Amino acid sequence: MKVIKRIVLCFLSLFFICSISLQANVAELLDTDKIENFKSTPSFDNAKKLLVLIYDALPQHFQRDFYCGAPIKKGSSGYIVKDPGKYVNKNTYRRQIQNVIKEIKKLKGDKILKTLKGEKGYQSLLKASSKKLPAVGNVIALGSAVITIGTAYTSIQEIGKILLAINQARLGLEGKIEWEHIMPASKMLDDLQECKIGYEQNKESYQSKRDYCQRTNSAYRKRVSDLHNLVPAIAQINRDRKDVSYSEQNKVSIKNKKLNDFNDLRKCGYRQGDVFLPRADTRGWIARTMLYMEKMYGIDLKGEKRKYENWARRYRPSQKEVKMRQIINTVMGIESAKVMNMVMTKYGGLSYAK
Repeated sequence: MKVIKRIVLCFLSLFFICSISLQANVAELLDTDKIENFKSTPSFDNAKKLLVLIYDALPQHFQRDFYCGAPIKKGSSGYIVKDPGKYVNKNTYRRQIQNVIKEIKKLKGDKILKTLKGEKGYQSLLKASSKKLPAVGNVIALGSAVITIGTAYTSIQEIGKILLAINQARLGLEGKIEWEHIMPASKMLDDLQECKIGYEQNKESYQSKRDYCQRTNSAYRKRVSDLHNLVPAIAQINRDRKDVSYSEQNKVSIKNKKLNDFNDLRKCGYRQGDVFLPRADTRGWIARTMLYMEKMYGIDLKGEKRKYENWARRYRPSQKEVKMRQIINTVMGIESAKVMNMVMTKYGGLSYAK
């Protein structure tokens, strides 16, 4: 019994020390100017910068992507997956790179391709259908070559599709991590009629409705930058999910699903038609976030509320979710903390607000 007591005490002491260390890191983080900048001028860009700071301060076991639970690390241009090959289906990017060649051929392609034949990046593309994928550096080099050479034969607007395909291939090959909105940004526009009307009257001056609302509507900026609604996700999965609703996985759908965008469907969940089927251990977090966004901003969940209430009660919060909610409550402020605490108390069975 004495041995067991000592083991328990050691474990509790270690947990307490780790908790203090984590809180100290976060406290140090909260001294930065980016916190005040975020509070005074909330935006999606500022939210992403802040999330990078938060994840930098967290222990390694917190540094995982949301949908797959894949370990992530800091790269030269943000977070990336530590081992992309385990979670990213390279066949998807092989097809994307083949599409790059097709797009180049459409735009006076003979001249461009003839010039690019000596380019390292182009030679790499020619091997795209082989087993070996082009190196990330070669894909980036090709992008530079297309910009330099392509503009001699056509306009920069016309080669936009090429550059977009190249960039998507690069992000996938790197295992790039993006910040995913659990409640899609498009859903946050549902009740902002003034924003919708304004965009229709000025659409020629903006890239999209989201771009217009981000620049002109403070209510939308607050919604789209809410840290409780943002999680790290592998770029390929983020783009595959887009803005579709979540639904329940079942054994039949997994068995009959052909390998498409993910090397292991059970690791990450997947898109099926007009719904995304997340892993079971992410459903509670997803549901509580949706219910928080509804309460915080009055966004109607319509026919999905009962599903999210069931998920929120069935899938209880993990220690990671508990800690992340506490940290974000501190950053977001009292009003947000009250709403999240209410949601977690009602549907998660616990109270976390600090």
